[in-house]
This record gives sequence, structure tokens and C-alpha cells, in this order.
Amino acid sequence: MSATLVVGVLWSAWHLPPFLTDWGGGPHVAWSVPVEFVATALLFRALMTWVFNKSGESMPPVMLLRCGVNDYFSIAWSDLFPSLSRTDVTHAFLLASLAGALIVLVATRGRLGLRQQPGHTDVHPLVSAR
Repeated sequence: MSATLVVGVLWSAWHLPPFLTDWGGGPHVAWSVPVEFVATALLFRALMTWVFNKSGESMPPVMLLRCGVNDYFSIAWSDLFPSLSRTDVTHAFLLASLAGALIVLVATRGRLGLRQQPGHTDVHPLVSAR
């Protein structure tokens, strides 16, 4: 889980500079837009980690998931939902990522599909086993 957060923060930071350009709404973009992007990126990263772990640590399914999201935002959303604004679609992706991440986190008890290592207990090191 900690690796997911670290990679999610780095992945978010990597994608923030476009918010300073016309393409990303800058330079006068509202502060909430990049904050929502970072939140979505962190939540979606949890789903990508789950796919990676459940696929036997295979990158092609993760890449297909990521490309699917890119293609949807680049091409499909405006044709599929012509009455929705880009903001509406972005909010929908944030909510979908939140729902998916919560389901995966609860279902895997925070392990995101990672297999338990032999000899490793499920007890958190800061919590004493009673």
C-alpha cells in the first residue's frame, strides 16, 4: 500500500505541469482542478496496483487499463456523452475511482491483491497480537 501511495504521488506530480498550460486550463486554472486530479490519480493507482498484483505482477494488463483510460478521455467521452462537460466526466472518473478503490481496499483488507509471503503474519507491526 505504501508503494502505491509513493508511486501515485510521483505519477501525479509528473502530470501536474500541463495544468500550467492552455491545454490543462492554465495558467488561470482553479486550484481544485489539480487537487481533484491528484486525488483521482491516487485512487486509480490503487486499482492499477490491484490489477498488477492479481495478474501475477504482469504489466500488460496494467498498461491496457491505463491506455483504456487515456483513450476514453482523449477520444470516446465526447462521443459517448456529448451533453457532459469535461468537468462532469472528470468528476465521474473521480467518483468511479473512489468507489473502485474503496471496494478493492475493503475486499483485500488493504493488501491490494498482494499475496502473503511465507512466514509473514497479517498483524501490523505496530499492533500487538493478543
